[in-house]
Amino acid sequence: MAVDRGKLWQKIETYVLATVITALVWLYAEGENVKVHQPIPMELAFTVSSTDYYIRDPNPKMTVQVRFRCTGAEWGRQLERLDGAGRPREIELDGNDRAIHTVSVALKQRLAEIPAIAQYAVEVESVVPENVPVILEGLVRMDL
Repeated sequence: MAVDRGKLWQKIETYVLATVITALVWLYAEGENVKVHQPIPMELAFTVSSTDYYIRDPNPKMTVQVRFRCTGAEWGRQLERLDGAGRPREIELDGNDRAIHTVSVALKQRLAEIPAIAQYAVEVESVVPENVPVILEGLVRMDL
């Protein structure tokens, strides 16, 4: 039984073409499914990694508006993860050698590093406000 090579190549070409078209349609649909969602309020709390500094603001908590880019399904899961905790997300700051200094915190970058956000297929699209100045003051150690 002889196999007609022309028909075989024609079938292979048809299967390859169908696969390419399917992949293109799938990629288009995936791109349409990913979108920027409405902003949600997120409470943040600033902390200091070193015990040699404290945050001078009497209330180092604030609420920001965050927009995420993700799929609809991931959006629902993200809302559960962020809202389910009921506590502010912590952003840790580092001190330096100066007694009093202001740290400008780029919130979009710092929010993207929070584990509840970073380990999932979610992108922080925007944050209002974008930057927040936080005043750190060094503690003076005294022996009594």
